[in-house]
Amino acid sequence: MHSDNEEIKVSEIMTKKVIVIESEKSVKEAAHFLKLYNIRGLVVVENNDVIGLVTDKDIINNIVSENKIPSQFKVKDIMTSKLFSVGPDEKISDVADKMYSNRIGRVPVIDSDDNLVGIITETDITKIVPALIEVFNAKYDMQEEGHEVSKSIRGICEDCGNISDELIDADGRWLCEGCNDSKKIDLD
Repeated sequence: MHSDNEEIKVSEIMTKKVIVIESEKSVKEAAHFLKLYNIRGLVVVENNDVIGLVTDKDIINNIVSENKIPSQFKVKDIMTSKLFSVGPDEKISDVADKMYSNRIGRVPVIDSDDNLVGIITETDITKIVPALIEVFNAKYDMQEEGHEVSKSIRGICEDCGNISDELIDADGRWLCEGCNDSKKIDLD
């Protein structure tokens, strides 16, 4: 369990079994792996170094929509080589913000020795959200039935990103006590 001052780290929710493909493999092989493993992206490696990502969207946009033959193109021809990676100890809220801001659905996780240790995807991040949605729905249902509902819940502060047992609804945003108190001071 996390204390109020800790936050979920990438290593806690990342997918550790990463499916990779060599850059010289055909796009047809990449599509086969995507289907076989029921995933949307592959980490591209060359000499065991991560050099890019290839996604189902890359295949659709660069091969299928252009009526090209997948077996005639290599992964390196269509992969995204401009990518960023994250470390296993990074805060998930920081990573989620980067992913959202850059419209990226998956990011390789690289350790301090430059080893690929995982991948973090939108799906991994959204897996931690359903518990919060259930709490919100339960509170709404209770309010609709006329029950008195506590004004605090456990979850992730929308301001600082820390986990708190006492999130407070502050003008439609769920804040920890510290952030809520600082907002009050700012208003004074």
